[in-house]
Amino acid sequence: MLALIPVLLWVGVVCICYRQLHQTSTLAVGVMEESYQDTLECTDEDITDKVVFLEKRVTELEKDTAANGEQHSRLKQENLQLVHR
Repeated sequence: MLALIPVLLWVGVVCICYRQLHQTSTLAVGVMEESYQDTLECTDEDITDKVVFLEKRVTELEKDTAANGEQHSRLKQENLQLVHR
């Protein structure tokens, strides 16, 4: 599960960079350099926000997985009891 975080971060960075490059492709070189600096600053904040979001989501999914495992075990035990009646 944790291995998914770097992949998602990489995809997010690629999307941000692509979008920024696409938007600035028609601008002059000087303006493009300023835009690139802005992109770097925004990207750090965007990545940090995404990391925090993904960490929270991983925690939620781990809790859900544990709860589902407990429910599965309980239902399996109940089914065994019903079969042996």
